Amino acid sequence: MRHLPACVLLLAALQLTAQEDWRLPAGHFEPARFALTAIHPRPETETAPTAYHRVAHPGLRWDCPVRAAFGSYPYHYRLTTAPQGMTIGAWLERQPDGTLRETPAYGTLSWPAPVAGTHRIAVTITDQQGASVECVWTLTVDALHHYFAGPEAAGKGDGSSPADRAAFATVYGDSHEAVSPACGKVLMLAGGAYTLAQAFRLDARCKPTAVVAMPGETPEITATTPEARFAFKSDDGFLAGLHLRNFGPKGCIFTFDTVHRLTVWRNAFTGLFGDPKISDNESVWYCSRLDKGKRRHLLMAENRYHDCRDVAIFDFYTVGPLLSERDVFTTTQSSLSEPLWFPKSMCDYDIRRHVCDISATVAPGSGVMAGYNANTSGDQPLSSGEIRWNFVRTAPGEGATAKWNNATTAIATDCHDYRNTYLGAKVMALDHTKRARVAFAGNVIENADGGISPRSAAACTVTADECHGKTGIVDAQGRLAGDLRRRFLGRRGCEIAAP
Repeated sequence: MRHLPACVLLLAALQLTAQEDWRLPAGHFEPARFALTAIHPRPETETAPTAYHRVAHPGLRWDCPVRAAFGSYPYHYRLTTAPQGMTIGAWLERQPDGTLRETPAYGTLSWPAPVAGTHRIAVTITDQQGASVECVWTLTVDALHHYFAGPEAAGKGDGSSPADRAAFATVYGDSHEAVSPACGKVLMLAGGAYTLAQAFRLDARCKPTAVVAMPGETPEITATTPEARFAFKSDDGFLAGLHLRNFGPKGCIFTFDTVHRLTVWRNAFTGLFGDPKISDNESVWYCSRLDKGKRRHLLMAENRYHDCRDVAIFDFYTVGPLLSERDVFTTTQSSLSEPLWFPKSMCDYDIRRHVCDISATVAPGSGVMAGYNANTSGDQPLSSGEIRWNFVRTAPGEGATAKWNNATTAIATDCHDYRNTYLGAKVMALDHTKRARVAFAGNVIENADGGISPRSAAACTVTADECHGKTGIVDAQGRLAGDLRRRFLGRRGCEIAAP
Protein backbone atom coordinates (compact mmCIF):
# COMPACT_ATOMS: atom_id res chain seq x y z
CA MET A 1 0.00 0.00 0.00
CA ARG A 2 1.31 3.44 -0.94
CA HIS A 3 1.64 5.76 2.09
CA LEU A 4 0.79 9.45 1.89
CA PRO A 5 3.43 11.98 2.99
CA ALA A 6 3.08 13.26 6.56
CA CYS A 7 2.46 16.83 5.34
CA VAL A 8 -0.52 15.64 3.27
CA LEU A 9 -1.98 13.76 6.24
CA LEU A 10 -1.54 16.84 8.44
CA LEU A 11 -3.24 19.05 5.86
CA ALA A 12 -6.17 16.61 5.61
CA ALA A 13 -6.51 16.58 9.41
CA LEU A 14 -6.49 20.35 9.55
CA GLN A 15 -9.14 20.56 6.83
CA LEU A 16 -11.34 18.07 8.69
CA THR A 17 -10.96 20.06 11.90
CA ALA A 18 -11.84 23.28 10.07
CA GLN A 19 -14.94 21.63 8.70
CA GLU A 20 -16.11 20.38 12.09
CA ASP A 21 -15.14 23.09 14.57
CA TRP A 22 -18.37 24.95 13.89
CA ARG A 23 -20.59 22.12 15.12
CA LEU A 24 -21.88 22.91 18.61
CA PRO A 25 -22.19 20.20 21.29
CA ALA A 26 -25.52 18.53 21.91
CA GLY A 27 -27.75 20.77 23.99
CA HIS A 28 -26.13 23.95 22.67
CA PHE A 29 -28.38 24.18 19.64
CA GLU A 30 -32.08 23.60 19.09
CA PRO A 31 -33.37 20.99 16.65
CA ALA A 32 -35.02 22.29 13.51
CA ARG A 33 -38.74 23.01 13.70
CA PHE A 34 -38.99 23.70 9.96
CA ALA A 35 -36.86 22.67 7.00
CA LEU A 36 -33.81 24.81 6.17
CA THR A 37 -34.83 27.16 3.34
CA ALA A 38 -32.66 29.39 1.14
CA ILE A 39 -33.91 32.99 1.15
CA HIS A 40 -31.29 35.03 -0.71
CA PRO A 41 -29.99 34.80 -3.37
CA ARG A 42 -32.65 32.89 -5.25
CA PRO A 43 -31.91 30.85 -8.41
CA GLU A 44 -31.67 32.32 -11.89
CA THR A 45 -34.84 30.46 -12.87
CA GLU A 46 -36.76 32.80 -10.54
CA THR A 47 -34.89 36.07 -10.62
CA ALA A 48 -34.37 38.77 -13.22
CA PRO A 49 -30.94 39.07 -14.92
CA THR A 50 -30.65 42.58 -13.47
CA ALA A 51 -31.37 41.57 -9.85
CA TYR A 52 -28.79 43.03 -7.45
CA HIS A 53 -27.12 39.70 -6.66
CA ARG A 54 -26.60 38.97 -10.37
CA VAL A 55 -24.77 42.15 -11.43
CA ALA A 56 -21.63 43.99 -10.35
CA HIS A 57 -19.62 46.91 -11.69
CA PRO A 58 -15.94 46.46 -12.64
CA GLY A 59 -13.62 47.60 -9.86
CA LEU A 60 -16.48 48.65 -7.53
CA ARG A 61 -16.68 46.72 -4.24
CA TRP A 62 -19.57 44.25 -4.23
CA ASP A 63 -21.12 42.88 -1.03
CA CYS A 64 -24.10 40.55 -0.98
CA PRO A 65 -25.99 38.81 1.84
CA VAL A 66 -26.43 35.04 1.65
CA ARG A 67 -29.21 33.89 3.95
CA ALA A 68 -31.33 30.89 4.87
CA ALA A 69 -34.32 30.61 7.18
CA PHE A 70 -35.40 27.92 9.63
CA GLY A 71 -33.29 24.81 10.16
CA SER A 72 -31.05 24.53 13.22
CA TYR A 73 -29.14 27.76 13.84
CA PRO A 74 -26.28 28.81 13.71
CA TYR A 75 -25.16 27.91 10.21
CA HIS A 76 -21.85 27.34 8.47
CA TYR A 77 -21.23 28.96 5.08
CA ARG A 78 -18.93 27.42 2.48
CA LEU A 79 -17.99 29.17 -0.76
CA THR A 80 -17.53 26.28 -3.20
CA THR A 81 -17.39 28.14 -6.53
CA ALA A 82 -16.26 31.73 -6.90
CA PRO A 83 -13.95 34.07 -8.79
CA GLN A 84 -10.53 34.81 -7.33
CA GLY A 85 -10.66 37.35 -4.49
CA MET A 86 -14.25 36.67 -3.40
CA THR A 87 -14.77 35.63 0.25
CA ILE A 88 -17.59 34.83 2.67
CA GLY A 89 -17.74 34.92 6.47
CA ALA A 90 -18.08 31.20 7.21
CA TRP A 91 -18.59 31.04 10.96
CA LEU A 92 -19.06 33.01 14.17
CA GLU A 93 -16.31 34.89 15.98
CA ARG A 94 -15.37 33.93 19.53
CA GLN A 95 -15.56 36.78 22.02
CA PRO A 96 -13.27 37.27 25.08
CA ASP A 97 -15.96 35.80 27.36
CA GLY A 98 -16.10 32.64 25.27
CA THR A 99 -19.41 33.34 23.54
CA LEU A 100 -19.79 33.28 19.78
CA ARG A 101 -21.11 36.30 17.88
CA GLU A 102 -21.92 37.17 14.29
CA THR A 103 -19.61 39.65 12.59
CA PRO A 104 -20.51 41.82 9.57
CA ALA A 105 -18.70 39.29 7.37
CA TYR A 106 -20.79 36.34 8.60
CA GLY A 107 -22.98 35.11 5.75
CA THR A 108 -21.85 37.98 3.52
CA LEU A 109 -20.12 37.61 0.17
CA SER A 110 -17.47 40.24 -0.51
CA TRP A 111 -15.48 41.00 -3.64
CA PRO A 112 -13.33 44.13 -3.25
CA ALA A 113 -12.51 44.55 -6.96
CA PRO A 114 -14.84 42.70 -9.36
CA VAL A 115 -13.32 41.73 -12.70
CA ALA A 116 -15.32 42.11 -15.89
CA GLY A 117 -16.86 38.91 -17.20
CA THR A 118 -19.35 36.23 -16.20
CA HIS A 119 -18.64 34.33 -12.99
CA ARG A 120 -20.31 31.33 -11.41
CA ILE A 121 -20.97 31.44 -7.65
CA ALA A 122 -22.05 28.60 -5.35
CA VAL A 123 -22.50 28.79 -1.58
CA THR A 124 -23.50 25.87 0.64
CA ILE A 125 -25.29 26.69 3.90
CA THR A 126 -25.27 23.89 6.51
CA ASP A 127 -27.13 23.89 9.81
CA GLN A 128 -26.24 22.22 13.13
CA GLN A 129 -28.03 19.00 12.21
CA GLY A 130 -26.23 18.65 8.89
CA ALA A 131 -29.05 19.81 6.63
CA SER A 132 -27.78 21.90 3.70
CA VAL A 133 -29.09 24.18 0.99
CA GLU A 134 -27.07 25.51 -1.93
CA CYS A 135 -27.33 28.91 -3.57
CA VAL A 136 -26.01 28.87 -7.14
CA TRP A 137 -26.11 31.72 -9.63
CA THR A 138 -24.14 33.68 -12.24
CA LEU A 139 -22.71 37.12 -11.57
CA THR A 140 -22.24 39.41 -14.56
CA VAL A 141 -19.62 42.13 -14.13
CA ASP A 142 -19.89 44.97 -16.64
CA ALA A 143 -20.68 48.69 -16.75
CA LEU A 144 -24.21 48.30 -18.17
CA HIS A 145 -26.37 47.57 -15.13
CA HIS A 146 -25.61 50.45 -12.75
CA TYR A 147 -26.60 54.10 -12.68
CA PHE A 148 -24.78 56.58 -10.43
CA ALA A 149 -26.36 59.59 -8.73
CA GLY A 150 -25.70 62.07 -5.96
CA PRO A 151 -27.43 65.06 -4.39
CA GLU A 152 -25.96 67.05 -7.30
CA ALA A 153 -24.53 66.10 -10.69
CA ALA A 154 -20.80 65.66 -11.23
CA GLY A 155 -18.57 65.37 -14.28
CA LYS A 156 -20.64 64.66 -17.38
CA GLY A 157 -23.73 64.17 -15.24
CA ASP A 158 -24.86 61.19 -17.31
CA GLY A 159 -24.86 58.65 -14.45
CA SER A 160 -22.37 56.39 -16.19
CA SER A 161 -19.81 56.29 -13.37
CA PRO A 162 -19.12 57.63 -9.87
CA ALA A 163 -17.17 60.49 -11.49
CA ASP A 164 -20.01 61.26 -13.92
CA ARG A 165 -22.96 60.89 -11.61
CA ALA A 166 -26.38 62.39 -12.28
CA ALA A 167 -28.35 64.61 -9.90
CA PHE A 168 -30.81 62.67 -7.75
CA ALA A 169 -33.67 64.91 -8.90
CA THR A 170 -33.32 63.66 -12.48
CA VAL A 171 -33.50 59.98 -11.61
CA TYR A 172 -37.19 59.80 -10.92
CA GLY A 173 -38.80 61.94 -13.59
CA ASP A 174 -41.97 63.96 -13.26
CA SER A 175 -44.42 61.10 -12.65
CA HIS A 176 -44.75 57.46 -11.60
CA GLU A 177 -44.98 56.42 -15.24
CA ALA A 178 -42.05 58.49 -16.53
CA VAL A 179 -39.17 56.31 -17.66
CA SER A 180 -36.13 56.95 -15.49
CA PRO A 181 -32.62 56.98 -16.97
CA ALA A 182 -31.95 54.36 -14.26
CA CYS A 183 -34.76 52.11 -15.54
CA GLY A 184 -34.10 48.45 -14.72
CA LYS A 185 -30.73 49.23 -13.13
CA VAL A 186 -29.12 49.32 -9.72
CA LEU A 187 -29.14 52.94 -8.59
CA MET A 188 -25.89 53.71 -6.75
CA LEU A 189 -26.16 56.76 -4.47
CA ALA A 190 -23.16 58.77 -3.36
CA GLY A 191 -22.94 59.95 0.23
CA GLY A 192 -24.59 63.24 1.13
CA ALA A 193 -27.91 64.81 2.11
CA TYR A 194 -31.02 64.05 0.03
CA THR A 195 -34.67 64.96 0.39
CA LEU A 196 -37.66 63.00 -0.82
CA ALA A 197 -41.14 64.50 -1.16
CA GLN A 198 -43.00 61.81 -3.09
CA ALA A 199 -43.18 58.05 -3.28
CA PHE A 200 -40.02 56.70 -4.90
CA ARG A 201 -41.11 53.72 -6.94
CA LEU A 202 -38.85 50.76 -7.69
CA ASP A 203 -40.24 49.18 -10.80
CA ALA A 204 -38.30 47.27 -13.48
CA ARG A 205 -40.69 48.56 -16.14
CA CYS A 206 -39.72 52.21 -15.77
CA LYS A 207 -37.68 52.81 -12.61
CA PRO A 208 -34.61 51.44 -10.79
CA THR A 209 -34.93 47.99 -9.27
CA ALA A 210 -32.52 48.62 -6.41
CA VAL A 211 -31.12 51.57 -4.44
CA VAL A 212 -27.70 50.95 -2.91
CA ALA A 213 -25.13 53.19 -1.22
CA MET A 214 -21.74 53.63 -2.80
CA PRO A 215 -19.19 51.52 -0.88
CA GLY A 216 -17.96 53.39 2.18
CA GLU A 217 -20.48 56.23 1.78
CA THR A 218 -23.79 57.00 3.51
CA PRO A 219 -26.62 58.68 1.60
CA GLU A 220 -28.95 60.33 4.13
CA ILE A 221 -32.48 60.69 2.76
CA THR A 222 -34.97 62.80 4.69
CA ALA A 223 -38.70 62.68 3.98
CA THR A 224 -40.29 66.11 3.62
CA THR A 225 -43.94 65.07 3.13
CA PRO A 226 -46.19 62.21 4.35
CA GLU A 227 -46.22 60.84 0.79
CA ALA A 228 -42.52 60.08 0.75
CA ARG A 229 -41.68 56.38 0.89
CA PHE A 230 -40.07 53.62 -1.16
CA ALA A 231 -42.77 51.78 -3.08
CA PHE A 232 -41.88 48.42 -4.63
CA LYS A 233 -43.96 47.38 -7.63
CA SER A 234 -41.78 44.69 -9.20
CA ASP A 235 -39.84 41.63 -8.09
CA ASP A 236 -36.20 41.41 -6.96
CA GLY A 237 -36.04 44.73 -5.14
CA PHE A 238 -33.00 45.62 -3.06
CA LEU A 239 -32.39 48.50 -0.63
CA ALA A 240 -29.03 48.73 1.16
CA GLY A 241 -26.71 51.14 2.94
CA LEU A 242 -29.12 54.08 3.22
CA HIS A 243 -29.91 56.29 6.20
CA LEU A 244 -33.63 57.09 6.06
CA ARG A 245 -34.97 59.83 8.31
CA ASN A 246 -38.39 61.08 9.42
CA PHE A 247 -40.56 58.93 7.15
CA GLY A 248 -44.21 58.68 8.16
CA PRO A 249 -47.01 58.30 8.92
CA LYS A 250 -47.67 56.03 5.92
CA GLY A 251 -44.64 53.83 6.38
CA CYS A 252 -41.18 53.95 4.82
CA ILE A 253 -41.25 50.85 2.58
CA PHE A 254 -44.42 49.60 0.94
CA THR A 255 -45.18 46.80 -1.50
CA PHE A 256 -48.15 46.80 -3.81
CA ASP A 257 -49.21 44.21 -6.33
CA THR A 258 -47.75 40.74 -5.82
CA VAL A 259 -44.04 41.37 -5.27
CA HIS A 260 -41.48 38.68 -4.48
CA ARG A 261 -37.86 38.55 -3.34
CA LEU A 262 -37.28 41.89 -1.64
CA THR A 263 -34.21 42.59 0.48
CA VAL A 264 -33.73 45.45 2.96
CA TRP A 265 -30.17 45.19 4.26
CA ARG A 266 -27.85 47.31 6.39
CA ASN A 267 -29.95 50.45 6.39
CA ALA A 268 -30.40 52.93 9.23
CA PHE A 269 -33.85 54.28 10.12
CA THR A 270 -34.14 57.34 12.36
CA GLY A 271 -37.24 59.14 13.56
CA LEU A 272 -39.78 57.10 11.60
CA PHE A 273 -43.27 57.66 12.94
CA GLY A 274 -46.79 56.36 12.57
CA ASP A 275 -50.20 57.63 13.55
CA PRO A 276 -52.36 55.08 15.41
CA LYS A 277 -55.37 57.31 14.78
CA ILE A 278 -55.01 56.56 11.08
CA SER A 279 -54.13 52.87 11.29
CA ASP A 280 -52.20 50.38 13.40
CA ASN A 281 -50.80 48.91 10.19
CA GLU A 282 -48.31 51.64 9.36
CA SER A 283 -44.78 50.35 9.68
CA VAL A 284 -41.22 50.57 8.45
CA TRP A 285 -42.10 47.91 5.89
CA TYR A 286 -45.73 47.12 5.18
CA CYS A 287 -47.25 44.46 2.93
CA SER A 288 -50.97 44.88 2.42
CA ARG A 289 -53.32 41.92 2.75
CA LEU A 290 -55.30 43.31 -0.16
CA ASP A 291 -52.85 41.73 -2.59
CA LYS A 292 -53.98 38.18 -3.16
CA GLY A 293 -50.65 36.65 -4.21
CA LYS A 294 -48.42 35.20 -1.52
CA ARG A 295 -45.11 37.05 -1.49
CA ARG A 296 -42.03 34.88 -1.29
CA HIS A 297 -38.50 35.14 0.08
CA LEU A 298 -38.42 38.51 1.80
CA LEU A 299 -35.31 39.44 3.76
CA MET A 300 -34.74 42.15 6.37
CA ALA A 301 -31.27 41.95 7.91
CA GLU A 302 -28.71 43.98 9.85
CA ASN A 303 -30.74 47.18 9.91
CA ARG A 304 -30.56 49.82 12.66
CA TYR A 305 -33.54 51.66 14.12
CA HIS A 306 -33.39 54.69 16.40
CA ASP A 307 -36.19 56.76 17.91
CA CYS A 308 -38.86 55.29 15.67
CA ARG A 309 -42.24 55.84 17.34
CA ASP A 310 -45.77 54.54 16.97
CA VAL A 311 -44.55 52.28 14.20
CA ALA A 312 -43.80 48.59 13.77
CA ILE A 313 -40.61 47.44 12.06
CA PHE A 314 -42.79 45.33 9.84
CA ASP A 315 -46.43 44.40 9.51
CA PHE A 316 -46.79 41.66 6.92
CA TYR A 317 -49.63 39.79 5.31
CA THR A 318 -49.40 37.02 2.72
CA VAL A 319 -45.65 36.48 3.00
CA GLY A 320 -43.78 33.23 2.98
CA PRO A 321 -41.12 32.69 3.88
CA LEU A 322 -39.89 35.85 5.61
CA LEU A 323 -36.50 36.12 7.32
CA SER A 324 -35.74 39.01 9.68
CA GLU A 325 -32.41 38.92 11.50
CA ARG A 326 -29.73 40.88 13.35
CA ASP A 327 -31.49 44.23 13.67
CA VAL A 328 -30.66 46.64 16.49
CA PHE A 329 -33.38 48.88 17.95
CA THR A 330 -32.66 51.81 20.26
CA THR A 331 -34.79 54.68 21.45
CA THR A 332 -34.88 57.65 23.79
CA GLN A 333 -38.68 57.47 23.95
CA SER A 334 -40.23 56.68 27.33
CA SER A 335 -42.72 54.23 25.85
CA LEU A 336 -43.63 52.33 22.71
CA SER A 337 -47.16 52.08 21.38
CA GLU A 338 -46.79 49.44 18.66
CA PRO A 339 -45.15 46.01 18.49
CA LEU A 340 -41.82 46.09 16.66
CA TRP A 341 -41.24 42.68 15.07
CA PHE A 342 -44.78 41.79 14.09
CA PRO A 343 -45.51 38.90 11.73
CA LYS A 344 -49.19 39.27 11.00
CA SER A 345 -51.67 36.86 9.47
CA MET A 346 -50.82 34.48 6.61
CA CYS A 347 -47.10 34.91 7.27
CA ASP A 348 -44.41 32.20 7.56
CA TYR A 349 -41.52 33.76 9.45
CA ASP A 350 -38.11 33.30 11.02
CA ILE A 351 -37.26 36.22 13.34
CA ARG A 352 -33.86 35.84 14.98
CA ARG A 353 -30.82 37.47 16.58
CA HIS A 354 -32.33 40.91 17.08
CA VAL A 355 -31.24 43.21 19.89
CA CYS A 356 -33.75 45.58 21.47
CA ASP A 357 -32.07 46.92 24.61
CA ILE A 358 -34.28 49.79 25.78
CA SER A 359 -34.17 49.41 29.56
CA ALA A 360 -35.66 52.89 30.20
CA THR A 361 -38.58 52.39 27.82
CA VAL A 362 -41.95 50.86 28.68
CA ALA A 363 -42.88 48.11 26.25
CA PRO A 364 -46.18 48.26 24.36
CA GLY A 365 -49.10 46.21 25.60
CA SER A 366 -49.08 44.40 22.27
CA GLY A 367 -45.47 43.27 22.73
CA VAL A 368 -42.04 44.04 21.28
CA MET A 369 -41.96 40.55 19.79
CA ALA A 370 -45.56 39.90 18.82
CA GLY A 371 -47.43 37.45 16.67
CA TYR A 372 -50.94 37.80 15.35
CA ASN A 373 -51.24 34.56 13.49
CA ALA A 374 -54.40 33.80 11.61
CA ASN A 375 -56.00 32.87 8.35
CA THR A 376 -58.27 35.86 7.92
CA SER A 377 -59.80 34.74 4.65
CA GLY A 378 -60.63 31.39 3.13
CA ASP A 379 -58.30 31.74 0.13
CA GLN A 380 -55.14 32.46 2.12
CA PRO A 381 -52.76 29.91 3.69
CA LEU A 382 -52.23 29.37 7.39
CA SER A 383 -49.16 30.87 9.06
CA SER A 384 -46.42 29.44 11.23
CA GLY A 385 -42.95 30.38 12.28
CA GLU A 386 -40.41 30.94 15.00
CA ILE A 387 -38.89 33.65 17.16
CA ARG A 388 -35.41 32.67 18.33
CA TRP A 389 -32.09 33.86 19.74
CA ASN A 390 -33.32 37.44 20.34
CA PHE A 391 -32.41 39.78 23.21
CA VAL A 392 -35.17 42.13 24.42
CA ARG A 393 -34.85 44.30 27.55
CA THR A 394 -37.39 46.96 28.45
CA ALA A 395 -38.49 48.78 31.58
CA PRO A 396 -40.70 46.72 33.93
CA GLY A 397 -44.40 47.44 33.66
CA GLU A 398 -47.65 46.30 32.14
CA GLY A 399 -46.27 46.15 28.62
CA ALA A 400 -44.97 42.99 27.00
CA THR A 401 -41.59 41.97 25.62
CA ALA A 402 -43.31 39.06 23.86
CA LYS A 403 -46.98 38.42 23.23
CA TRP A 404 -48.71 35.88 21.03
CA ASN A 405 -52.34 35.96 20.06
CA ASN A 406 -54.67 34.60 17.46
CA ALA A 407 -57.39 36.40 15.54
CA THR A 408 -60.98 35.42 16.17
CA THR A 409 -61.54 34.58 12.52
CA ALA A 410 -59.56 31.37 12.04
CA ILE A 411 -56.90 29.08 13.42
CA ALA A 412 -53.14 29.35 13.03
CA THR A 413 -50.48 26.67 13.06
CA ASP A 414 -47.70 26.38 15.62
CA CYS A 415 -45.51 29.30 16.66
CA HIS A 416 -42.19 28.49 18.33
CA ASP A 417 -40.59 30.94 20.75
CA TYR A 418 -37.21 29.66 21.96
CA ARG A 419 -33.69 30.57 23.06
CA ASN A 420 -34.63 34.22 23.61
CA THR A 421 -33.73 36.48 26.53
CA TYR A 422 -36.69 38.57 27.71
CA LEU A 423 -36.10 41.08 30.50
CA GLY A 424 -38.36 43.63 32.19
CA ALA A 425 -41.93 43.32 30.94
CA LYS A 426 -44.45 40.52 30.51
CA VAL A 427 -44.19 37.44 28.36
CA MET A 428 -47.56 35.93 27.52
CA ALA A 429 -49.71 33.97 25.10
CA LEU A 430 -53.22 35.23 24.48
CA ASP A 431 -55.51 32.96 22.50
CA HIS A 432 -58.92 34.09 21.31
CA THR A 433 -59.99 30.87 19.61
CA LYS A 434 -58.32 28.29 21.91
CA ARG A 435 -56.75 26.71 18.84
CA ALA A 436 -53.43 28.44 18.31
CA ARG A 437 -50.38 26.82 19.87
CA VAL A 438 -47.34 28.74 21.12
CA ALA A 439 -44.41 26.64 22.30
CA PHE A 440 -41.82 28.29 24.58
CA ALA A 441 -38.47 26.54 25.10
CA GLY A 442 -34.99 27.42 26.36
CA ASN A 443 -35.77 31.08 27.12
CA VAL A 444 -34.21 33.27 29.82
CA ILE A 445 -36.85 35.46 31.44
CA GLU A 446 -36.54 37.95 34.28
CA ASN A 447 -39.66 39.99 35.00
CA ALA A 448 -42.27 40.74 37.64
CA ASP A 449 -44.17 37.56 36.75
CA GLY A 450 -41.08 35.42 37.18
CA GLY A 451 -41.64 33.89 33.75
CA ILE A 452 -44.42 33.37 31.23
CA SER A 453 -47.95 34.43 32.05
CA PRO A 454 -50.28 32.69 29.59
CA ARG A 455 -53.86 33.90 29.41
CA SER A 456 -54.96 30.51 28.14
CA ALA A 457 -53.35 27.22 29.05
CA ALA A 458 -54.51 25.80 25.72
CA ALA A 459 -52.47 28.39 23.87
CA CYS A 460 -49.10 27.82 25.49
CA THR A 461 -46.67 25.05 26.31
CA VAL A 462 -43.57 25.71 28.40
CA THR A 463 -40.61 23.43 29.03
CA ALA A 464 -39.89 22.76 32.69
CA ASP A 465 -36.16 23.54 32.71
CA GLU A 466 -36.07 27.17 31.64
CA CYS A 467 -34.31 30.02 33.46
CA HIS A 468 -37.20 32.07 34.78
CA GLY A 469 -37.38 34.33 37.80
CA LYS A 470 -38.13 37.77 39.22
CA THR A 471 -34.51 38.64 40.09
CA GLY A 472 -31.04 37.16 39.98
CA ILE A 473 -31.37 35.57 36.55
CA VAL A 474 -29.10 37.96 34.62
CA ASP A 475 -26.37 40.48 35.37
CA ALA A 476 -26.26 44.17 34.38
CA GLN A 477 -25.22 43.23 30.84
CA GLY A 478 -28.21 40.92 30.46
CA ARG A 479 -26.09 37.76 30.59
CA LEU A 480 -26.86 34.72 32.69
CA ALA A 481 -25.66 35.44 36.22
CA GLY A 482 -23.77 33.46 38.84
CA ASP A 483 -24.21 29.72 38.93
CA LEU A 484 -26.84 29.90 36.18
CA ARG A 485 -24.11 31.00 33.78
CA ARG A 486 -21.96 28.03 34.67
CA ARG A 487 -24.86 25.61 34.30
CA PHE A 488 -26.73 27.02 31.31
CA LEU A 489 -24.44 29.18 29.16
CA GLY A 490 -25.04 28.12 25.58
CA ARG A 491 -28.12 26.12 26.58
CA ARG A 492 -30.60 28.85 27.57
CA GLY A 493 -31.27 32.29 26.16
CA CYS A 494 -29.65 33.99 23.19
CA GLU A 495 -25.96 33.62 24.05
CA ILE A 496 -24.30 31.11 21.72
CA ALA A 497 -21.36 29.39 23.38
CA ALA A 498 -19.44 26.17 22.92
CA PRO A 499 -17.39 24.90 25.87
